[in-house]
Amino acid sequence: MDSSHPMSILSMVRPDLSTIVLVICSVLAVATMIERTIRYVSADIDAAQFMVRIRELVRTGLLPDALTLADTTPGPVAAVVKAGLLCRERPKDELKDAIERVRVRQAAFLDRRLPILGTIGATAPFIGLLGTVMGILKAFHDIAQAGSAGTAVVADGIARALVATAFGLVVAIIAVIAYNFFVNWSGHFSVEMDTAANELLHMLKPEDAPVRRSAD
Repeated sequence: MDSSHPMSILSMVRPDLSTIVLVICSVLAVATMIERTIRYVSADIDAAQFMVRIRELVRTGLLPDALTLADTTPGPVAAVVKAGLLCRERPKDELKDAIERVRVRQAAFLDRRLPILGTIGATAPFIGLLGTVMGILKAFHDIAQAGSAGTAVVADGIARALVATAFGLVVAIIAVIAYNFFVNWSGHFSVEMDTAANELLHMLKPEDAPVRRSAD
């Protein structure tokens, strides 16, 4: 009895336009979740330990080694530190601008494809509802064409139509949960980048450009 229940639900799914669109949305959502997970996991380093090593290298004057460490370490935090180390001889304002440009680019890259999940989460219920409305209209049209129908026939048609709404809600719930999860993860990276940028500026303490010093 229980084993036949899932099959009875699957048998009610109709390959109409809304179902096809929802299947495409679900595939896009899953692909986005896999891609973002791989990206975030590969970029998720121990930022505190990384900055301890950078601080020690800068303190001892081993700036080339610090640059090598930042260049070989994955993730947005290392990219921000690398940008600062490359521009360490520039005036303070230019150094800040260089770090900020990299930070903005990294933040944008972290948020890539997240709008796909947000859009699917927002639209999937409406796509499913549209499929339900179209299914109910078709069910009543078929009943009208037949001239008469029992309660079982009417209930079967409506049940088949409601499957589209259920499908849309399932896709939307998964997409919204994933979207919020990845947005929170991306925010974690943003905080780490800001912290690393401020700490790097404090470590380097760049002076004004030589031209300005000679003018004094």
